[in-house]
Amino acid sequence: MWGIGPRPGQGHRPRAENRRPAGWLGSHVLVRLPDPPWLLVSPGVWALILLAVAVAVLLRYTVLGRYIFAIGSNETAARLSGIRVDRVKLALYTLAGLCTGLAGVMQFCRLTVGTRQRRWAPSST
Repeated sequence: MWGIGPRPGQGHRPRAENRRPAGWLGSHVLVRLPDPPWLLVSPGVWALILLAVAVAVLLRYTVLGRYIFAIGSNETAARLSGIRVDRVKLALYTLAGLCTGLAGVMQFCRLTVGTRQRRWAPSST
């Protein structure tokens, strides 16, 4: 018989494995206090700072960053000046997708959903 509750007569017994957060990346990524005290802030904040510095360097010191600014200013003028707009847009959307994937992984670590302890199997009655 399929069901989502406990079998009759068993009551509710929480398992120890269900109380633990999912930790394939570690539950320490977005904790309030850092695990080693010398970090001062959680590793999630350090990841955000690192990503912000990487994006600033990309936009300020690379040719791709200059192309992104040119396309954002005036796409037609950028195309007429010889910038391959389609390639730059593809690279930009790829980088945006990677950042979105990183945000999804960080949110997964924080919410601890999708654990493997959830089993949707028929009861053995």
